[in-house]
Amino acid sequence: GSLTNLPCQSKPSPKRDIKVKSTLNNQILSHRSNEAFRCGLFKRWTNANPEGAYRLQPFGAEVSDYREVEGYRLPFHVEAGNMFGTDEYFPFFIADITDIRFPVGQA
Repeated sequence: GSLTNLPCQSKPSPKRDIKVKSTLNNQILSHRSNEAFRCGLFKRWTNANPEGAYRLQPFGAEVSDYREVEGYRLPFHVEAGNMFGTDEYFPFFIADITDIRFPVGQA
């Protein structure tokens, strides 16, 4: 499948879009500076395909259900899986956050 229709893709806006490229796995995370981070996509070395052959494949995650917690806006829902952005996408990790705790510093 093609990676042209990511579920979290938005129209480009050069003044607002931010793309971060990491040297690890050539990860590319995109998000709009005036919006919450919605998804991440990178190539993952895996054999999760019908042929069972190891190769780099799209892996990604979407986050949603943002809530305010102690002054931070955090996502409370995440879905991640192989073949992200293609017709073969299947999320194998789905989580809903039920509790967030911040470490307490010593005085």
